Amino acid sequence: MGEVRDAVLIPPPASLAIPAAIPSAVSKPHLRFQYSMTPEAQRAEGDGAYIDVSFEDGAGVKTSLGRVSVDPRNDRDHRFWLKANLDLGAVAGQQGRIIFTSSDMDDEPDLLDTVLVATPRIEPAEQAPTPFNVLLIGVDTLRADHLSVFGYERPTTPNLAALADQGVRFSQTRSQAPWTLPSFSSIMTSLYPSAHGAGRGGHDEWTPIDPTTTALAEILSRVGYETQGMVANGLISPKYGLDQGFEAYRFGWNMESAMTDAPKVSAFVEEHTTTPWLLFWHIMDPHLPYTTEASFREAFTDPAYDGRFKSRRGAYVPFEVLDPRPGRRWFVHEGPPPPPDLEEADRQFVHDYYDAELAEVDAAIGQVLDAVRASGQWDRTIIGFVADHGEGLGDHNHYHHGYTLHDDQVHIPMILRIPGSHEGRDVTRPVAAIDLAPTILGALGLEPPDFFHGVDRLAADAPENDAFFIEYPTYDSSAQKAWVLGRFKYLHDPVFHTEALYDLVADPGEMTNVADQHPEVVARAKAAMDAFRWEQLQRGRYH
Repeated sequence: MGEVRDAVLIPPPASLAIPAAIPSAVSKPHLRFQYSMTPEAQRAEGDGAYIDVSFEDGAGVKTSLGRVSVDPRNDRDHRFWLKANLDLGAVAGQQGRIIFTSSDMDDEPDLLDTVLVATPRIEPAEQAPTPFNVLLIGVDTLRADHLSVFGYERPTTPNLAALADQGVRFSQTRSQAPWTLPSFSSIMTSLYPSAHGAGRGGHDEWTPIDPTTTALAEILSRVGYETQGMVANGLISPKYGLDQGFEAYRFGWNMESAMTDAPKVSAFVEEHTTTPWLLFWHIMDPHLPYTTEASFREAFTDPAYDGRFKSRRGAYVPFEVLDPRPGRRWFVHEGPPPPPDLEEADRQFVHDYYDAELAEVDAAIGQVLDAVRASGQWDRTIIGFVADHGEGLGDHNHYHHGYTLHDDQVHIPMILRIPGSHEGRDVTRPVAAIDLAPTILGALGLEPPDFFHGVDRLAADAPENDAFFIEYPTYDSSAQKAWVLGRFKYLHDPVFHTEALYDLVADPGEMTNVADQHPEVVARAKAAMDAFRWEQLQRGRYH
């Protein structure tokens, strides 16, 4: 697990000065900031340090605002980020500089005891209701057709169903890639994978987001939002640029389950009630291996099951069984693997256990939604829900994901609740995951950038049948793409020289290639792909 923030280092003894115009006393201004010590100091149990904060007016007169301390040796809580809230009443209405000065606790200056100061901001102590907050929940490996909110026969997602009843269901959403890095990069930047560049190369050598792109968090940060990410997958870590625009970003390869993380997300909501915020909460649970809590597993699986996934822990579905190639944890480079040798009871158990994972995720989300209500912010919080990709559960003889552009791997759920508008609406026309960011910006009254590939799907002039692309079916550099327009999806693989056209309404399982029956649609798809590639080459954004 790790955490990153944009911060300034202040080695003792040194100072940091920032220009400041203090609001009038009527607003009861306060200075809020976060502080810590370097990881080296924490690991070595440094001596600790003080941060003295003062205000200096234009004439050079200084006024002390307060002192905070950080002492990781004697207080384990000080090995994390701490928060300060200092009263500015004594200098209200003045212009000058706020000065942060560090000093060593043992009066022996040591670079090891360098302090970090992050996100200083001046805020009124009492504020009128702020603009909408944004809670963006992104779930890994979530196929739409296993959520009861989208018509699945088992009650996997009652909390999401209740949320959708107050918002918009986008029931025909497709991700822009069938695996995590390029897909979440597209969600955050509203760009196609070939434009943002993330996810090229081989395993452990994947490229990050093009640093010249602009992400949703950056846009909201510029207009005063506090931005924080809590993610449970290293593929969306700062290494790949997914922290763009976030003031704080906590990440790990396989962090706690959603049920364990929910109280931390709830605590953030309860502690941030004055300034608008964006919180991105990523949930990993539906990804292999399946290890849900017993209560959810018992509610959805057959208690009499005694197949190959039975274990001393009760039940467990690992990576390795669904990948029949010895010693291979990930399917990479070779394309879709051969199907594993499973009995019918085993296949059913995989489906059942997957449903149990979704039910646990839904319960955790319910806890966080309750926290939003309890904090008094329900009527001013936009809630977005989306997945990065789906999951093969035996469809087309594939398990796991990242190999094809069939709907089991790219048909994802998307829900958007905007207080006071679009309640109970179901958008049934095809939309793309890249549409989420511009739609959120539209709901906030902000104009989406013209370089976004996605569109505001709730705008009055939203296109009724806008075509879009899906790219990168494998973990390697395959150039396979799909094009969606209305009821049709066209798949093209230039490596194996294959193409297919599916009617998603008549054939949702994509079993029958109807390319010969609709040559005009195929021709239009090919022309669209050529035009898009040329446009990106002209922009210098084709990776």
